[in-house]
Amino acid sequence: MKLRLLIVLFIASLQLMNGNEKREEIKAEMWSSANKAFTNTTIPEKWNNSSAVILAQLNRFEYRKPALIKELQANSYYHVRIKLNDKNALNEYSEISFPSERRALSVYTGFKLIKSDGRELVIDHSKAVEMEMKNGGRTRAYKKLAIPNLEEGDILDYYICEEETLPLSSNMYYFSPVQYDLPQQYPVIEQRLEFKAQRRCFISMNAVNGAPELQQEVDENTDDVTYYLIDKNREGIKDTRWFYPYRELPTIKFRAAYASGKAVRNNDVLLGEPGVVKSEVTEKELTDFLTYIFVNTYSDPKSMIKHVKKNVDKHASNFEKAKAGFYFRRNEELTWEEVHTIADKDTWNQSLAIYKDNAFQSLDRFAVFLAQQDIPHDIVFAVPRDVASIDDVLLEHELKYLIRVKQGDEFLYLSPVDNFRMPGEFDDDLMGTEAYIVDGNANFADWKIEKITLPVISKDDNKETSTLDVILSNDFKSATIDIHSTLSGSQKTYAQYSLLDIYDYKKEESAKFEMKQDFEGTLWMKKKLLGLRESYLKTKEQYRNQTLKAITDNSYDFEIDTVSDFKLLQSGRFDTLPEMKYQYTFETKELVNKAGRNYMLNIGKLIQNQTKIDKEELERQQGIYQYSPRAYSYTICVTIPEGYTVQGVDKLNTKIENEQGAFITTAKLEGNQLIVTSEKFYNNIYDKAEAWPNYVAFLNAAATFTESKVLLRKQ
Repeated sequence: MKLRLLIVLFIASLQLMNGNEKREEIKAEMWSSANKAFTNTTIPEKWNNSSAVILAQLNRFEYRKPALIKELQANSYYHVRIKLNDKNALNEYSEISFPSERRALSVYTGFKLIKSDGRELVIDHSKAVEMEMKNGGRTRAYKKLAIPNLEEGDILDYYICEEETLPLSSNMYYFSPVQYDLPQQYPVIEQRLEFKAQRRCFISMNAVNGAPELQQEVDENTDDVTYYLIDKNREGIKDTRWFYPYRELPTIKFRAAYASGKAVRNNDVLLGEPGVVKSEVTEKELTDFLTYIFVNTYSDPKSMIKHVKKNVDKHASNFEKAKAGFYFRRNEELTWEEVHTIADKDTWNQSLAIYKDNAFQSLDRFAVFLAQQDIPHDIVFAVPRDVASIDDVLLEHELKYLIRVKQGDEFLYLSPVDNFRMPGEFDDDLMGTEAYIVDGNANFADWKIEKITLPVISKDDNKETSTLDVILSNDFKSATIDIHSTLSGSQKTYAQYSLLDIYDYKKEESAKFEMKQDFEGTLWMKKKLLGLRESYLKTKEQYRNQTLKAITDNSYDFEIDTVSDFKLLQSGRFDTLPEMKYQYTFETKELVNKAGRNYMLNIGKLIQNQTKIDKEELERQQGIYQYSPRAYSYTICVTIPEGYTVQGVDKLNTKIENEQGAFITTAKLEGNQLIVTSEKFYNNIYDKAEAWPNYVAFLNAAATFTESKVLLRKQ
């Protein structure tokens, strides 16, 4: 035991020594005076009024497969020297976060301040505080370091370097891709971008939107190749709402991959040649890739085919058969979703087990099903609008897949199924994009690519409609609001995923399909699962109300006290009843303010928070990318307490309408009720910058309306 302990301590001491040596090596490289860009302390006069200016910046990525070891190395090095000119910049850089080390990840950091008199103050990074962040049910550890004694005019020089070891469990590995915009938040005097990969790596890389091509250097000793770009005097770009930077800004896209000889022979698709940059994808390569998917993806549509033959008339339309198959596939997974739901109870959001069909299996399953039914269909592959155009596709992970069923001149799109997806729906980020199709009934060898434009949903089919019944307490200190909401199109997606679980729609599903009840087929765990279900159902409403309160808090510009009485009226999961409908009640003490013997009612705040375009956003050079056309409609009914009249109703009428959208309100008194309606909609999915004033007009009209009040005057 003593000998074993000594060996462990000896190995640990060697690792510590090696770690310290590596730390000093990186420190010497990053803060070397030989790198002239990182010795600069002055900025051009034209940027004197910028909040901050990046004097120098380095982003380097390295990829390597060590010889004789079944592992890979992926390293990233970030080094920046930035001059902080005002309080906004000081606040932004008063704390810096970086990853915590873990078993396979080494992190090396250094931080220093250069004062205006030339003094360099090295900051002790050992004082960084351990933090945790929860995301998607997972906890990620990181560190946060406070930067002390920051003053306007200081230069902050720091680096964060990560070296990660990745286990190699297969003959092929795709490293994480990098998409890099050359314009940064602040102006940049000089930045260097580097990708260093072994010559035997497969490299995909292109420059789009006017970005310069990367240069190449080869290390004669190691045969490694470095791709680099030096970019100077780049103007900054501020954070802009409704803007897709990869579509307009100069951007570099890079991805390295490792593949053994055997893997290349079995999967020579979209890889190119080792050590040779691949910067585009041909139509033949795309059809070869689709062929590869079908050949190497196993999915069995027999149960789907059997269900459709049994339950759908053989003379039914192509759409009816396709829908029946889609709904059956969605139902197949729901019994297991019940098990997942009751087993993961840490938080409400984690407990919502949402099944998502594997895109490749879904593609193959529906294509085989449709082919065997002799139903005409296309296989569609597209790139999300915020990533690239289909002409610039480079990497297989950029693609999304759909099936397009044909019926005369009409089309029905099928996406990979999940708990809520309906036939005819696909992701917002594909709307209006150009896409490629191939004939699903043709032989692989006969596949020929055609280009189409995917449809855009109408704002009238993508709508949130709410009715709010407002009851004021006798002392006017609180208000109770009963809200009924109807959501259609993609407007319902967030509410479905956030608020519903299988128990909200299991009865509806069971009426259409023969679903297993009480965990049939899992008898050996039946007692345990029934216990878990009982425990879950006891806390279900509590967790849902917590989530509903958080959603309501984020929706309104006043504090919400309680939410209660949630009731699902319609799940919106079938195309025969496509809208999601629900109701609930919330209470607030911040809707009414006393004004002498009268009261002011903040009626405008009941249309929820609205986007306001401030002065610094009025000028715009970038295109305007909406995620989809959409509409919001509110009807607010306030019961006026006995003994009070309402003043200011006429000021609640507004109408701003143009080609891009509108904000329209009306108000009237009917008996003892004040009824206010508002409608806001966005017509387009994309507009050029010239249309921005039209957006500003109706957006700011809506924001101004939220400040509207009426006086409840005592008679």
